Amino acid sequence: MSTKKDEVAHVETGHAVSLADIEAPPAMAPGMKKLYFFFFFCFWASTMNGYDGTLMGSVYAMKQFTDHWRIERESTGMSTMMVLYKVGGWLAAFIAGPVSDKWGRRFGMASGSFVVAIGTVLMAVADNNNSAGYGLMLVGRFLAGFGVNIACASAPSYVVEISPPQYRGTIGGAYNTFWFVGFILASWVSYGTNRLSGDISWRVPLWTQLVPSVFICIGVFLMPESPRWLIANGRNEEARAILAKYHAEGNTDAPLVDFQYQEMVSSITTDGSDKRFWDYSGLFKNHNSRYRFLMVFIVAFCGQMSGSAIFSYFSATIMDAAGIGSQDTQLLINGVKAVIQFLCAILIGARLTDKVGRRKMLITGTGLFCIWLSCVAIGVAQVENGVGPLAIFGIFAFDITNAISWTPMQALYAVECLDNQTRVKGMGISGLITYLALAVNDYAVPLGIKAISWRFFVIYIIWDFLETVFFYFFLVETKGLTLEELDEVFDAPNPRNASLEKVAALQNRA
Repeated sequence: MSTKKDEVAHVETGHAVSLADIEAPPAMAPGMKKLYFFFFFCFWASTMNGYDGTLMGSVYAMKQFTDHWRIERESTGMSTMMVLYKVGGWLAAFIAGPVSDKWGRRFGMASGSFVVAIGTVLMAVADNNNSAGYGLMLVGRFLAGFGVNIACASAPSYVVEISPPQYRGTIGGAYNTFWFVGFILASWVSYGTNRLSGDISWRVPLWTQLVPSVFICIGVFLMPESPRWLIANGRNEEARAILAKYHAEGNTDAPLVDFQYQEMVSSITTDGSDKRFWDYSGLFKNHNSRYRFLMVFIVAFCGQMSGSAIFSYFSATIMDAAGIGSQDTQLLINGVKAVIQFLCAILIGARLTDKVGRRKMLITGTGLFCIWLSCVAIGVAQVENGVGPLAIFGIFAFDITNAISWTPMQALYAVECLDNQTRVKGMGISGLITYLALAVNDYAVPLGIKAISWRFFVIYIIWDFLETVFFYFFLVETKGLTLEELDEVFDAPNPRNASLEKVAALQNRA
């Protein structure tokens, strides 16, 4: 049975239509090509996040870096450098939403990237030969984390809000796969400079961090604003013109343009909580918003707590046990693995989001984690009996599964599940939750591995099994639904069941 939000009256013909009745714009239409060009700049926000997330781990391993700063790897000074990035991200969680809601998604991306650029310069020029050097490094670390979270709250929101709904899953899923581009860039730059003597070995990787932030600062001047932000700020005609230009080659009366515009106007208000920088009540005020936030929490927290953090600490130890003890060889393996993960994420994972659906990908991926972690646990426990290679297989299988199932979802799914009023504020809080989960891993993983060795993996196996069961009963499917149609899904007493019914009805209708 159709409802008001299932079907929107077409202005010209007067009959009711749904998204399944409307032809998608050709993937290589001129307007779509322009959108791909704009998205390329947006994706660099994810690259910027991946670069810094890998950078300090690589620089931290360089003797040239620790010698220059005269600190030990396991020291308070080094820990402070590492943690200030996360502290910056925590504080930015409460700035990202108000900035983007007040001045637009493009300004959010640009301002965050500009702050990262300032932090990068401070870190790159910091010198321990003067009293201010260590302070500059700390301030730079803080600013980098602060700016990244602002940019990474605005960029995926922009991508999802301006994408044609028929391509939203693939394009939105591709956004977070560019995290691996940053990982690859940082890994290979550090691998190359590691052999250089002196400060240049670690200063070059730091200076290279300017590349993503500068790209974004340039790109925002070329792209249009989000049509949903424009409508939320009373600029309806501009929003319709943008939809027409990029989704229908300038035809303002095209069915897809009319359908989207009417949905947006009927659901977006100009006096919502997004107009009040201090108002976060929209995230928790009723059943609809609380269930939405539960989905955001799942992706942000569970995405970091499903086992991937283990390998940030333990892959080198496992490779040592398997007879791969050379630091250069280990760095090379990690660099190659990052390339494989990126290709799997963008060529397989992003493409599957609209074909398979979000629920199936997350449930299947998390279930497979139990198997791959079991391989790692057995390999580590029986390494003396020659079973060590099984652990390496488990690591590679886990990382590839994670790249396909979780990587495309970590920005896409959260953005989809938030409504227009809370989208960027919610993404800022999502970043806060992610950083908190990372902090838990930073503290617990090395201590757990040291204390109970391979048994620590068993804890994650049990956790992933429980996650899989929970996801099955509670995860909402967003495949094929417009952002506005999801309002009705989350209004239902059981949003999970409502989403499955709507998706099934759309598939039958198509």
